Amino acid sequence: MSINNVTNMRQFSRELLQQARVRQFTITTAESCTGGLLAACLTEIPNASDIFMQSFVTYHNNAKMLYLGVSEQILQNDGAVSEKCAAQMAIGAWQQAKNNLPETHQHKKILAIAITGIAGDSLSPMAANSKNANKNANKNDTEKKAGLVFISLYDGDETMIYQHHFQGNRAAVRYQTVQMALEHASKYLEQYLREL
Repeated sequence: MSINNVTNMRQFSRELLQQARVRQFTITTAESCTGGLLAACLTEIPNASDIFMQSFVTYHNNAKMLYLGVSEQILQNDGAVSEKCAAQMAIGAWQQAKNNLPETHQHKKILAIAITGIAGDSLSPMAANSKNANKNANKNDTEKKAGLVFISLYDGDETMIYQHHFQGNRAAVRYQTVQMALEHASKYLEQYLREL
C-alpha cells in the first residue's frame, strides 16, 4: 500500500470520527475478510475512544453465529459472503454495542459497520475442508470470486447493504474494502444530518 493510500485512509477515518462526534453517534464494527483492519484504521486516530466502542473480528462462521447471532440457516443457504450475512453481522454488532453502552453514552445513537467477503483467490483449504465449515457454510461460497465484498450499515432502524467487486491481490482488496466502508459510513452520517 502506498504512502498516499495510507494517508487517505487516515483522513477518511478522521473525518468519519469527527462526523460521528458532531452527530452524537458511536461506532462499532464487525469484520470478517478484513480481519480488524477497519477497527485498526479508526483507532489509529487520537481520541477515537469517545466514538469507537468495540469491534468483532468474526473470521470463522462459528464466531459469526456465537458473537453476532448470524443464523446457521443463512450460512447454509446464502453463505458467509452474502447480503443476508452482512446484514445480520451489522445487526448483531449493533445489539452487542447497545447492550454494553457505557452510562455516559446512553444518549448517543449507534452505527454498526459490517464487512464480509473474499479477499483472496478462494476460501482457504482449511476452511473449505473443516467439518464445522462444511456444516455451517454454503458450498457456493467456494465458487464466489475473489474481490466480492458486502458492506452493511445498521443504525437500529435501517439496514443498508452495499455489494462491491474489487480488483487486485489480497491486501489490495482488504484496503479497498475498508476505504469503501469508511466512505459509506461517512455518506450515511452526512445524509442523517440533512434529514434532521
